[in-house]
Amino acid sequence: MGRRCKATKEDGSPCWSYAITGQPTCYFHTPPHLRPAKKTAEPPPAPESMADAASYLAWICEQTATGNLDDTTARTLVQTMNTYMKAHREAVKEEKLVEKMKSLEEQIKQLQRARQAIQHKE
Repeated sequence: MGRRCKATKEDGSPCWSYAITGQPTCYFHTPPHLRPAKKTAEPPPAPESMADAASYLAWICEQTATGNLDDTTARTLVQTMNTYMKAHREAVKEEKLVEKMKSLEEQIKQLQRARQAIQHKE
């Protein structure tokens, strides 16, 4: 680990955060113009599939790990992606149920036609 921040907190106690490389103080005690510039990465487009959501989550992890995305924003985005993924799974389940229902309805119609054909022959 690096060196500790040389600044003191408002209550007079020492700051225990780690200093920015090349600076005597941490991020919070370093004037904004001396802080390392953050690389702002363009977020991926809104997800349209589970694979897109997984890519978005990977982007969030990368941006958080490199310090380009703050923890609060990252948490909010992860919660949003989790909500999207849950809704997507539910929509897929619903689509499968609708397909199954249509298939069963078609089978019922075929059985009814077959039954009517047998009854007409009798």
